[in-house]
Order: sequence, then structure tokens, then C-alpha cells
Amino acid sequence: MNNHKIMKNTENYLFSEKVSIIGLDFDGCCTVIIKNIDGKYNDWVDCPPNSHIINLAKRLIKKGKEIHIVTYRKKEYVPEVVKFCEDHDIKVKSIINTSGESKIQPLLDIKADCHIDDDLSTCLGLFMSEIEPILFMDEYNKENSSSKIIRYKL
Repeated sequence: MNNHKIMKNTENYLFSEKVSIIGLDFDGCCTVIIKNIDGKYNDWVDCPPNSHIINLAKRLIKKGKEIHIVTYRKKEYVPEVVKFCEDHDIKVKSIINTSGESKIQPLLDIKADCHIDDDLSTCLGLFMSEIEPILFMDEYNKENSSSKIIRYKL
């Protein structure tokens, strides 16, 4: 299946009646994580916005979907997420910080239908739940990636 068809099928799923509550990762999805000169990835400060995901989130919200940011960030870094959402006019339902703990229980608590994340281990962890894992890979975030969002479970 080509990348365009995968992307189209994923967006069709996200906009379908099967989905009303969506978990969305912040770092690496809403923001772009880039390598600096010494080959390390930038930290959580001043990450540039990822317009692809931001525009997708806005379209989903406009269609009545409820989006919750679910991030590994510690509590003291959440104000930056709030400001980012305000600055980019993303009207999320809530921002949930897990302080590095698993995202599965918070996603179950909000009754998420699916979760979009750039972390493969998070997506793999969702296979044992009823939450649809959607892996987002972007050429800026991961080397040799597809630059698409991929829905793994049908």
C-alpha cells in the first residue's frame, strides 16, 4: 500500500463516526524535534511547530472531535504546552502530563478512541487496549521515515 493511500485511510478513520475522542502527543507530533550540530535532539524548549499535525488537529476539532494532549512532560513544563496551544489556536479539551509514565491509563480514563504519537513503544503498548494506535513519522522527527501518519490496527 502506498503512503498516500495509508495517509488517506488514516484520515478517513480519524474523521469517521468511529472516532470522537483523540489523544495527541505533544513533543514530536505538535512540535518538530530536530538534531542540533552535535547530533543530539533539541530539548523541549522552543521546539518549532509542526504545521501538518496542527492543521490536522484544527480540522478534527472543527468537525467536532475532542482532542486531548497527552504528553510525557513533567508538570513544570506543561505551561509551555498550554501557551503553545493558545499561540497556535488549538482548542484542546485537556492537557494531560504523565511525567514520563505510561500514557495508556490516562488515555483509557478519557475514553480515547485513538492516540497519535511519534513514539513506537507507546503505539505498541496500545495494542493490548481498545485504543487505536496511530504512529506519526515525520522527516524532521525521524530519519528515513515516511512523513505520514500510519494507522496500525484496522
